[in-house]
Amino acid sequence: MNKKPRLHFIDALRAFAILMMLQGHFVDTFLSFESRDTSSMVYNIWLYCRGFTAPVFFTVTGFVFTYLLLRHPIQGKKNPRLRKGFFRGLELLVWGYALRLNIWGLFLGQIYPNFYITDVLHIIGVSLIVLVSLYWLGAGIPKALLGAILVSLTFVIFLSEPFYRTIEFTSLPTMIGSYLTQVNGGVFYIFPWLGYVTIGSFLALLMNHSTKSSFPKWSFWLSFSGVALICLSSTFIDLFLSNFPDLVHPMILKNPYLFHRLGDTFLLFALFMLLENRFREGYFLEIGQRTLSVYIIHYILLYGGLLGYGLKRIIDPNGLSGWTSALGAISFMAIVVLLVLGYYHSDKIQQFQTNLKQGKIKKS
Repeated sequence: MNKKPRLHFIDALRAFAILMMLQGHFVDTFLSFESRDTSSMVYNIWLYCRGFTAPVFFTVTGFVFTYLLLRHPIQGKKNPRLRKGFFRGLELLVWGYALRLNIWGLFLGQIYPNFYITDVLHIIGVSLIVLVSLYWLGAGIPKALLGAILVSLTFVIFLSEPFYRTIEFTSLPTMIGSYLTQVNGGVFYIFPWLGYVTIGSFLALLMNHSTKSSFPKWSFWLSFSGVALICLSSTFIDLFLSNFPDLVHPMILKNPYLFHRLGDTFLLFALFMLLENRFREGYFLEIGQRTLSVYIIHYILLYGGLLGYGLKRIIDPNGLSGWTSALGAISFMAIVVLLVLGYYHSDKIQQFQTNLKQGKIKKS
């Protein structure tokens, strides 16, 4: 195996993103309507920060897959990471549908409509399969051309967002159409989220031969690109629109939020990359390595995945106040993390209890 150091900043960024997701889902589920005050600075900051969680997750997914793919000494179509990535994508699809099932409904011979709605696991799974296909098909082409394809895909997906936003695909079966349209009530679809995965893959391709000593340089360029995307997206799109009026929908100028969120993601990448040497192996980084387990546990507890009965059906349907939601979110994060890490460290816990009973560890 090609010995490249583990990128701690990626594990830390994944941990940050999954914790943001936990609190975001809890607060959004239980915060009362009266507390969603857009004149409140605290609420607006929370709302803005919640918006970059998913883009970070999808971008990191593309980055990690490609980093590990390029890390393997066997390249080309025989790279075992391609097969592993394909089956990882299938695994995520299985988990996505499993969490949407209701076991009690199955006993009654029913599959509820919620089962057909795609979620983040479905789209990450499909995105991994798309990346595997791209790298398999592009195994013989120069890396520069492959990088250009990845960047082009991202910008085509982002710039064409007004075209596919309202398409309903009514002729397709619901299970397939849910991946392409918002009409079924989901939040995550192949487009535009695939665009973040492909740009993450491009970043890994670009940084493939970089060492940790070059991270400050990369951090600078990512910060520069992030600020440019946030502040100048409309200017760039307007310029593109003036030269290619038939290729870009004018509506994209009014709200180029996909580019803004990509800018946020670049800034977070830059920040965590600068802090690379500050991160050490520990429980925080392990959270970033257990994101699938964290997602599954949180979904079951919060939404009642599989069991059909979660916190969403227990807590006051009228919602919680702002501070109560915040305290609840902190408690929820702690419970989920303790459950996940406790499971993976159960052998250490048992050994500690054994040592305690045998008197090898003194009780305080």
